[in-house]
Amino acid sequence: MRIIILLTAVIYALIASGCKKMVDFYLGVPLQPVIDSNTFVPGLNIFGIIRPDSTGGYNNSYIMLQKVLPATGSDDSLEIDTAQVTVFYASQSAENVICNFLPSDCNGTFIKDYYRPLCEFHPQAGDTIKAECRYMDLPVLKGITIIPNKPLVLENTLIKTGNSVSFDIRYDSTIYMYDVYLYYQGHIVNYLRIPASGQSDTQIKFSSLSTDADSISIYGYDYNFAKYYLTSNTSLNFNKYRESYSTVEDGYGVFGSLNLAGYKIKKPL
Repeated sequence: MRIIILLTAVIYALIASGCKKMVDFYLGVPLQPVIDSNTFVPGLNIFGIIRPDSTGGYNNSYIMLQKVLPATGSDDSLEIDTAQVTVFYASQSAENVICNFLPSDCNGTFIKDYYRPLCEFHPQAGDTIKAECRYMDLPVLKGITIIPNKPLVLENTLIKTGNSVSFDIRYDSTIYMYDVYLYYQGHIVNYLRIPASGQSDTQIKFSSLSTDADSISIYGYDYNFAKYYLTSNTSLNFNKYRESYSTVEDGYGVFGSLNLAGYKIKKPL
């Protein structure tokens, strides 16, 4: 209670002593955008990821697609399930379609209906993939990604001692961010998201583990997803306005790709 009273007194003193502008800046008041009827730009919003791996014979790539709506004054729905979503290799024209993505849970294989490839779709590391999303008279959303290589753990660096696990992931110019999952008997025991080192191997260390670990899964992301996640607004100054960030053309959101690899952890001798 004393701390709360003291903080309240300090804030009041700052405001009373002519520091109101400083307080407003910290709270993000002057950083809010000017919103009027001309600031809204209609379009599609995408969260799409291309993956080489599969589940139950179905490729794990998927696309979530929504309409962008104004913040106020609209009773329309965000969701759309009748968009035309086309995915093709960058070396081909839009007419040479490799796959149309359609809303599906693939006969219950996945929990939710997203736009998924219901065709022979087998993307591989190094493939450049484009996506085009069309819906009514909205601008055609376009995205492009290069599928990264599989993350490679340098075997001689994988060390397990006591309650810690450490290893190095070999430098790869196609990978910009890692999600690393540590498992024990099929259950996640720890997790780490880290940007890839720019010019050297990426060092990973899990310490003070409360349980044993027997395997590792590593997801390596392309530039688009790394940029999308690593520039997210995580500041405690949550009221500051953030300009919209997008990795696609004529739309909003992110279209990217990943590749993954799994490793067993050998018991120390």
